[in-house]
Amino acid sequence: MTSSPARELRERVSEQRGGVLPLLLRVALVIVGVALGHALVLALRQPGPPLPGPASDPGWLTSSLATYALMAAGGGLIAAGIGAIAVAPVAERLAPVVCAVAALFVLVRDLGWDPYYDNAQRFVDDGAVTPGWLLLLALVAASSPFAIRGMPRLGLFASGCLLWACATSAALVLGGH
Repeated sequence: MTSSPARELRERVSEQRGGVLPLLLRVALVIVGVALGHALVLALRQPGPPLPGPASDPGWLTSSLATYALMAAGGGLIAAGIGAIAVAPVAERLAPVVCAVAALFVLVRDLGWDPYYDNAQRFVDDGAVTPGWLLLLALVAASSPFAIRGMPRLGLFASGCLLWACATSAALVLGGH
């Protein structure tokens, strides 16, 4: 049975898009990008007096959605790293961008407004997410393009672990210091 040119074209386009992993990465990039923008706006404005509880934090919804998106994208990258799903070239190009945005999101979220402490108290106490941890996340995010280019499977696995670490860090920052 011969295949039609249209069918061959559809198959090639499907192979280039790479299935679910690029979709997960694109969705995570959009959600985390929106949460990053919201966190930047909140960090630049002057908040009122601190109120107890995570519901008093105006960025809790976008941060929570970003955390879930990072977990999903990280799971996809880990699955690609262990060979459970196929990897498209577009996923190898998107993964470092998502890693960089995720690390920047955690940094901005950590340095932004905290519902529990005023800014003077916050910077005296390191809290659950220390500056050394933030630096490590940034360094690993900066090295992810090189790792993916040099050793694709290991680089994708490490990038997935980084996204999970960023999601966990964002969740810890979300709950206050």
